[in-house]
Amino acid sequence: MHYLKLLLALLPAIIAAPTVTDDDDIIEGAYIVTLKQKLDEKKVEQHIDWVDGIHNGSVFRRTEDGVKLVWNETTYKGYSGDFDKQTIKEIKKSKDVSQLLLLWFLDIDVSRTDIVLDGYNWAVTNITNTPGRKEQAVISMSLGGSRSDAFNAAVQAAYSAGVHTVVAAGNDNADAAKYSPASAPNATTIGAIDIDNKRASFSNYGELVDLFAPGVNVKSAWYTSNSATNTISGTSMACPHVAGLSLYLRAKEGLTTPESVARRLQELATGGVIQDAGSGSPNLLAYNGAPPS
Repeated sequence: MHYLKLLLALLPAIIAAPTVTDDDDIIEGAYIVTLKQKLDEKKVEQHIDWVDGIHNGSVFRRTEDGVKLVWNETTYKGYSGDFDKQTIKEIKKSKDVSQLLLLWFLDIDVSRTDIVLDGYNWAVTNITNTPGRKEQAVISMSLGGSRSDAFNAAVQAAYSAGVHTVVAAGNDNADAAKYSPASAPNATTIGAIDIDNKRASFSNYGELVDLFAPGVNVKSAWYTSNSATNTISGTSMACPHVAGLSLYLRAKEGLTTPESVARRLQELATGGVIQDAGSGSPNLLAYNGAPPS
């Protein structure tokens, strides 16, 4: 992996409503739009004309500068893009829209820890210096390297400042304690399982892993075209599941601190179902607490 898409998924930075409030508060940029109900493409285009296309319940949009925005959702359909203020205003007016999620993506070379840390620290500063953002954000990092005290210290500083970080455990079938940011004590570190709830053969493990999530043969949208998909594996696929779950729990339960989110993730996790979780690993599968259908 040469580049990191460092995602700050900010919970309802703007909530759609029948009437628009202060337009001066609208921030131009990349958004994910969640719909109240499943809509076909024709219906979607009745209130916005910039959707590239819907594919298997997901909408994929590639912006002019090459940033790729993807939204996969099983309950609602959504779409994403880089929008100007007028378009955002129109989205806010739509009765079909339930919420907008404001996104920041940083493309940075992950072969150098110092560059990664610069990007990470920028994100933390942005979150902590923006009123109301700290309680509505998570940093998700699907990357890793050899253990770095500097990287782990940065994650700890973010945690102490109220910023929650979810990270991939790594793909070396080894103790996550050997890698960063997976070994950062107050990161939420995610290992990968397959469809049979067995720890992936590549997934790191150990006492510093917090939870497991699906990470084998995960099908998602792909960057080669607006309708392309790809099936790939890795703890990099497992990590975003829990980053999204963290934001879901913040919104649903009003959780405001990294401590409360991490604790709730552990409380809701399903225990004892993972085969070969690995030496020292918690046998906990990430779960949103919803009753079985």
